[in-house]
Amino acid sequence: MVVRIVTDSTSDIPLEKARALGITIVPLTVFFGEKAYLDGIELDNAAFYSKLRTSKQSPRSSQPPPAAFQEAYTRLINEGADGILSVHLSSKLSGTYQSARTGRDALPDDMKKIPIEVVDSQIVSLGMGVPVMHAAEEARQGASLPELKTRLLDRLARTRVLFVL
Repeated sequence: MVVRIVTDSTSDIPLEKARALGITIVPLTVFFGEKAYLDGIELDNAAFYSKLRTSKQSPRSSQPPPAAFQEAYTRLINEGADGILSVHLSSKLSGTYQSARTGRDALPDDMKKIPIEVVDSQIVSLGMGVPVMHAAEEARQGASLPELKTRLLDRLARTRVLFVL
């Protein structure tokens, strides 16, 4: 079984690491004033913090549209995925999880035969990213979608993220 992994840019997984592990990252959009940037693509962490120091306006973010997830799922299915594990930041912080579900539900009927598990990580940043990277490694070793989801949920339940200001 070929299981592919999808997450969003709030996982803070470096793009090079994501590519190496076969993780698809769907970016959120970050706004500084009226200027929009795709998180992790057009605006990396260093540029974000630089703008944060110099911008007169606080940044805002916007969840990816459902079509972005539909496109990612379609591409992975067309590349031969037998299952997809899609893991996203806490639904209490963003509508990204719901966008991922809506994107899955909008797939054509013939693609709905491929199981897509959309998971609300209930966490953010590397607290989500590290378990996602473990899942990608296990997927490459042949773990099934149910095994991956069970292990991921266990890791997420044992993960805590602390922020210091």
